[in-house]
Amino acid sequence: MGKKKHNFREFFHLVDPENPKVNKKAVCLSCVRKYTLPVALTKPECFVSNKAKLCRGHLRNCENFKADYNEDEVLEILLRPIPEDARKKAKVTKNDFKSEDESFETSAPTSSSTNQPALKMTKQETLAYYVARPLSEKDRLHFENLVLRMIISNGLPFTFTENQETKETEAALKLQSFHPQELDQPALLEVDSHGNDLHQKIQTKHS
Repeated sequence: MGKKKHNFREFFHLVDPENPKVNKKAVCLSCVRKYTLPVALTKPECFVSNKAKLCRGHLRNCENFKADYNEDEVLEILLRPIPEDARKKAKVTKNDFKSEDESFETSAPTSSSTNQPALKMTKQETLAYYVARPLSEKDRLHFENLVLRMIISNGLPFTFTENQETKETEAALKLQSFHPQELDQPALLEVDSHGNDLHQKIQTKHS
């Protein structure tokens, strides 16, 4: 049974090669009509190996071929499929399915999590779990100063740091209690243009 002709065979004249182990030489018929076969055989731009992909590539770039057919005909011919197109499409489809499977595996809930609230996707820990090192005394004073600034700027009560929910946001840090009587002077609530340390003012008042 002979080899099946590809979709561009009708536009080429086949010439047997000197080496029987290689493909036949496909000479463009449009080039043959312009130059004659003997001349076309001397022009590398007029022939290719008889493979569908190479023949289609030749026609796509051949001005003689485009001169023989109108624009619609050229487009119809060049859109004819080749075996490589089918393999490429199959490969893309396979990769798409693989990507979809991986995406599903990543997003799909496990049997142990399906009965849990949607937001509870990972094991919850306190923020202390992520502390890299214990705070130094300088760090602690700076942190307490930042907390005090936050309380004042947001208009929160000074008992905010004594709230149990507030303490649970960072169990590793002991939040200082800022009682109203400790801040009985309005000046202690001000942050001047030089960024004076509020915590230091409190410490100075009680020293």
